[in-house]
Amino acid sequence: MTHFRLTVLLLAAGSAMGVAADLPPLELGAKSAIIVEASTGIPVFEKDADAKRFPASTTKIMTALLLLERTRPSEVIFAPEDVETLTGSSLHLKPFEAVTAHDLLFALMVRSANDGAYTIARHVSGSVEKFAELMNEKAKALGCTNTHFTNPHGLHDDLHYTTARDLIRIAREAWKRDEFRVAAGTTKYEVSRTLNLEDTVLISRNRALRSDPPSEGIKTGFTRPAGQCFVGSATREGLQFLTVVLGSEDWYGDHQAMIEWAFANFELQEVVKKGVAAASVKVQGGVEEQIELLYSESVKAPVPKGASLTELVASSVPQAIKAPIGKDQAVGTVRVTNGSGWSEELPLIAAHEVRQQFLIAGQSVETIGFALIAGGLGLGTLYVKNRARKLCRGFRGR
Repeated sequence: MTHFRLTVLLLAAGSAMGVAADLPPLELGAKSAIIVEASTGIPVFEKDADAKRFPASTTKIMTALLLLERTRPSEVIFAPEDVETLTGSSLHLKPFEAVTAHDLLFALMVRSANDGAYTIARHVSGSVEKFAELMNEKAKALGCTNTHFTNPHGLHDDLHYTTARDLIRIAREAWKRDEFRVAAGTTKYEVSRTLNLEDTVLISRNRALRSDPPSEGIKTGFTRPAGQCFVGSATREGLQFLTVVLGSEDWYGDHQAMIEWAFANFELQEVVKKGVAAASVKVQGGVEEQIELLYSESVKAPVPKGASLTELVASSVPQAIKAPIGKDQAVGTVRVTNGSGWSEELPLIAAHEVRQQFLIAGQSVETIGFALIAGGLGLGTLYVKNRARKLCRGFRGR
């Protein structure tokens, strides 16, 4: 049986909970919410993040992402013949009106145009149903597990739902695109269109963009069944947090409370660094008695300010390991946490190769080999000296 020991550098099972318990409470009115650090996707706060909720117009983040993936910015898109049947927020498109994909992106993100979303779906997939299939395929590819879209705009449908955790995955993917980031942070935009020329100026209703300078968007949403919804982003001194609020009565108040709480309590740190020694383990039957184990990769994570990084790391390694051992061979594991519920496990690897030690008559082959070599050298030296003496006698005899 292989015996393992837990090397705590310093995390006993309760320590992470202790770190989390030291954080001040965050009270929200929203039914579901989540905060993640943008570069890592690691959450620092969750509230019913896996509960299915109606997303309202935050749906359009996925629609915008597929628009960017499936069209060129200059591509001309024609509104369908029945475009005027769409209700709610609208670009007031006329049947067969021409608008570029670029301008429809801003119509989605700035005015939240339902008719623009419908026009995109018809252009990309031919029908809303086919486009919804595309949305669901993309959601699954992004790791979403509790999301089902039935339309591109978010108008209510009992079968159209997502979760705070899934929605943040979609938002992180969209945020990777420059065009999306610009549109998500725009407060005013003028579209070019072929009809309805009196309606060209788009004004964002995203209150966070006007009142909170670090805010960068992203998308508001509301229907009566969904309540107020919001996906947001804010960056301060290079640290970016993304938020999702679903089922709120005050999305702005919830978002602001989340952002202030996150910036006040967390910072981004390299918790472990690739190649640094994490532990050591005894070697059985090897030419060395011990070997160092290294972190196999670096891990950055948002951690509570002032927290000791050693309190966030724990390694589990065997009492001993039998040789031979290969360089970079996995030997044990390390678990990294951020003190707020998130954790990740990665392997610890051998720092170098350790060869097996073979014994003959109780001595290692290496020891015997060295003795033989030393003995051989000694005999060779004696032979050379004796040969030299004989040669000297021969010369004297002459």
